[in-house]
Amino acid sequence: MKMIIKVLVIITILTFPLVIGTQVSFAFQYGNWDLGGYLRHESSLKVGDDTVEPMWFENILQLELTYHLNENIDFFLMTRGYYDAVYDAKNGGFLKEHRVRKDLRDKYSHHRKDTLADAIREAYIDIFLEDFDIRIGKQQIVWGKTEGFKMLDIINPTDYRKFVQDVFEDSRITLWSAKIDYAIGLNNLLELVIIPD
Repeated sequence: MKMIIKVLVIITILTFPLVIGTQVSFAFQYGNWDLGGYLRHESSLKVGDDTVEPMWFENILQLELTYHLNENIDFFLMTRGYYDAVYDAKNGGFLKEHRVRKDLRDKYSHHRKDTLADAIREAYIDIFLEDFDIRIGKQQIVWGKTEGFKMLDIINPTDYRKFVQDVFEDSRITLWSAKIDYAIGLNNLLELVIIPD
């Protein structure tokens, strides 16, 4: 009987996202303003011999706002809020063993500089000139895009709260920095990065 319950739970977990989406995205445009974002839910379960317990139950709201001042200047703001309701969902089992984490979270619930808990995820100005593209502000700087592998993409530190389960875009810790791209001909680019953070 326990095996049947486990199989049913696993089938439900695997098929539930197909029935109800785990992310709802939106986008609006009005004049020089673009507003977009998403509301996403992420869950993780610990499956034991005769138990199934939640490990995280996170809801994430991301808002992105762009203002096009003119053809050469854009302002961008991305804010992200999240709430992990796992400690509110259940108090026993795995969570009882880790109750001290909730106590610490409640005591020190302010935003920290070195996590994704920062309310402002990205905030920068883009300036486009004839041969130069300049971006100044809090941003991600991506080098060497590869599927599932970070060799050259080392400028922004990585948040390992979820170890390797996050996509790179979500696991990079944004930094206050300036990036200047200089186009040399049609196929070459010289990039200068300044990170005072």
